[in-house]
Amino acid sequence: PVGWVWATVEQVAEVGTGATPKRENNLYWAKGTVAWLTSSVVNSEYVAEAEEYITETALRETNAKIFPSGTLLVAMYGEGKTRGKVTEMRLDAATNQALAALTFHPPADRIRPFVKLVLMAGYEAMRRLSSGGVQPNLNLSHIKQTIVPMPPIEEQKRIAFEVDRHLSVIQATQQVITANLARAEGLRQGVLGKAFRGELVANGETAEV
Repeated sequence: PVGWVWATVEQVAEVGTGATPKRENNLYWAKGTVAWLTSSVVNSEYVAEAEEYITETALRETNAKIFPSGTLLVAMYGEGKTRGKVTEMRLDAATNQALAALTFHPPADRIRPFVKLVLMAGYEAMRRLSSGGVQPNLNLSHIKQTIVPMPPIEEQKRIAFEVDRHLSVIQATQQVITANLARAEGLRQGVLGKAFRGELVANGETAEV
């Protein structure tokens, strides 16, 4: 459309990755205070806390580094559906090497919400870029060269707003469905329980053994 342009991810964000300090080195893990994330975090749209922590020594002596809150994380490899998924950090944290970290510096931070939506929408296309054998992987080059359509900033905001609105409706519907399924399962178990206790009888008759 008029006013839109094409850009690569590396043109709009700084792209990097982290590292996994040696597990056997207690200086890197014991009493760690630096949040450290793995690719499992991409299964949620946002990540606000860490399950593991590394030490300041690990930051000094390995390739691990801290990325700021607001960084987008893309899983470059992982089991099942993990590879290609995207999440947004809501904390400052280091990551392992299985995650590509997209950091948006001002004024580019304004386009982060839209880029996140584009990456989420391009999940299947991203996975097709993977290379390798039994477990195909993405790499930083794949992420950097990913093409992103860029509308004017005000149009980005409107698109992001509408997508969020529709996703909120979907999420609310999913919660209702989940609750109803749980209720149905509870009723099913209740009926089965009565059946095996001989409590399901017609016309007030008692069950005979």
